[in-house]
Amino acid sequence: MATTTAADKATREEYLQLHGWMCMAKALDDRMHMLVKQGRAPFVGSSRGHEGIQVASTAAIGPEDWLVPHYRALANALVRGLTMKEWMLAVFAKADDPLSAGRNIPGGSYSYRRLKIASVSQVVASWVPKAAGVAYAAKLRGEGSVTLCTFGDGATSQGDFHEGVNFAATHRLPVVFVCENNSYAIS
Repeated sequence: MATTTAADKATREEYLQLHGWMCMAKALDDRMHMLVKQGRAPFVGSSRGHEGIQVASTAAIGPEDWLVPHYRALANALVRGLTMKEWMLAVFAKADDPLSAGRNIPGGSYSYRRLKIASVSQVVASWVPKAAGVAYAAKLRGEGSVTLCTFGDGATSQGDFHEGVNFAATHRLPVVFVCENNSYAIS
């Protein structure tokens, strides 16, 4: 869903949709934390407190655009079209999981080509050059699409981050980089 470009032109329905995605992401994140504490889920890459930036940035791109998210990007995936059921199938490692057929850490390593979500990696900042590559391919093909790349503040201290951003700037690529200060900075 690409929303209107100006906040003053957004409709009530668009605002309600954005709020709904934020609430859905928060509810799923809370549920994941509960399941991990109960020992019923293996892992949670929390996106608590970042629902707003994730929803807003992803709602601004269109269906032809690519999302190259970090592993704490639940709200981004929901806006792209991932359903709560699909997410929970991944959490419980079910074979019907469309993200990885139950083979990967939920939220940590997946892709969803149908929704134009590029593969997610847990190696900090490793997806930034990939986002530049996706945008470069789109530019060479003349597709007119944009690539949205999200990352936490810790990614900015990695060489991959600087290489990806430099490549994108040098080649004037249609890529938007969004840094979320999640205060983890595990790098």
